[in-house]
Amino acid sequence: MVRVRETRLTVLFSHILIGLSLLLLPYPLAYIPPSVLNGLFLYVAVTGLGGNQLFERVALFFTEQATIGIVKLKVTSVFTSYDVYYVE
Repeated sequence: MVRVRETRLTVLFSHILIGLSLLLLPYPLAYIPPSVLNGLFLYVAVTGLGGNQLFERVALFFTEQATIGIVKLKVTSVFTSYDVYYVE
């Protein structure tokens, strides 16, 4: 069994590598097709939605509401609507 321990250093290191990739913009990045980059960015965006609390509450509008717990559905719906309205 392989165990992975993710820490804040992992996220910091990945962001540093992303920042360093800006140095590659003019030359090597020109060889990567735009469709590949768009697919990569779409994948990163979709995988990031799983831990987003607002996305999970919006998904409760369309899925089973058994996972809400002790908070009433009406309160959760009003709060989520308020959040969605003010997201820019």
